Amino acid sequence: MRAFLKFQTSSVLSTLLDYSITIFLTEVLSVLYTLSSACGLLSGGIINFLLNKNWVFEYRGKQEFRLLRLYVAVWATNLFMNTIGLYMLTEMVRMDYRISKILTSVVVGVLLSYFAQRRIVFRPQQRIV
Repeated sequence: MRAFLKFQTSSVLSTLLDYSITIFLTEVLSVLYTLSSACGLLSGGIINFLLNKNWVFEYRGKQEFRLLRLYVAVWATNLFMNTIGLYMLTEMVRMDYRISKILTSVVVGVLLSYFAQRRIVFRPQQRIV
């Protein structure tokens, strides 16, 4: 339960960065919202990886490149699902992209992120906790 709560904290911090970058790029620099979202997700993903590796799951293994490859695979799935969800809610349901992004991020985060990172990326035998 402790790791889950720490994961949620790291996710909130990563999401705040993601959302801030998305809004800044879209509203201030007039970048297309889907591209802005991908840039935000990339930035948030980097922060999320570092927080999860060092703080949430306290990974101290020697296979850093393997860990990074697994995280990128999970994160790429996350990026794809978030982008498709954002696009569908914004274009097909006609929801504001900011609301679409929040809803999609919550759904993907709850259904995929924690469990995929815990089971695939930061498996129990790799952690010191």
